[in-house]
Amino acid sequence: MTLIGAQLTHSTESYVEFVDLLKKIEFSEPSNYPTLSDPFIAAQWVPICVLVVFAYSRLYSLQAINYVQKKYRKTLLARLLKRLIKRTGNSS
Repeated sequence: MTLIGAQLTHSTESYVEFVDLLKKIEFSEPSNYPTLSDPFIAAQWVPICVLVVFAYSRLYSLQAINYVQKKYRKTLLARLLKRLIKRTGNSS
């Protein structure tokens, strides 16, 4: 019974019938937007902008650090430093 009810309530047939009955769709742009001089606009958007800038700068800086680390691990200098560290670690 549950499957039959789900089929009847969530089928697209009712949506198709509703769309077929539409004759004309009128769209009107809302006119009650707040003005940019409203102080509540800044109070609403400044914290969001700060968080977004912080999140993206953190993301891109971590990606850059990881990229440099991956490239550095493959260099000859990195291999030589690892050998040097192993030798000094074994002797002490």
